Amino acid sequence: IHLEIAAIEQRLRDTPKRRVLMVVGHQPMVAVGRGTYLDELLTMARATNIAANSAQTWPRLSLEYIIAMRPEVILDGQMGSDPNSPSSFWAKYPTIPAVRDHRVIGYPEDPTLHPGPRIAQTLELLARLIHPEAIALEQSR
Repeated sequence: IHLEIAAIEQRLRDTPKRRVLMVVGHQPMVAVGRGTYLDELLTMARATNIAANSAQTWPRLSLEYIIAMRPEVILDGQMGSDPNSPSSFWAKYPTIPAVRDHRVIGYPEDPTLHPGPRIAQTLELLARLIHPEAIALEQSR
């Protein structure tokens, strides 16, 4: 597992950090916060978690805060795992860079997203969603 994690981190070493919002629910808007397993994996995947400023591990965020923080990628558990699912919810906020650049991505409510032996798979999933160009480059070599 350590070798797999190191290999993923190596692939990402030259990628710029991206501002990321990882949402688990819309009503209320609940995000992955600081000190959680997923927050640690976001950091390893070269993401800056915009919800980490909150003192809560599962903070409720206002849309005003999200708009002000300008996330470059939004990982939205409410959308499910269909990557082609248009999110009419987010389409109303075209000033958010992730929305403008079509980087709002659903992720599966999957056992890999919980702590356990699949940590490397979870890290690779997050890395692919946040930095698809780094993973695609590596696979094409």
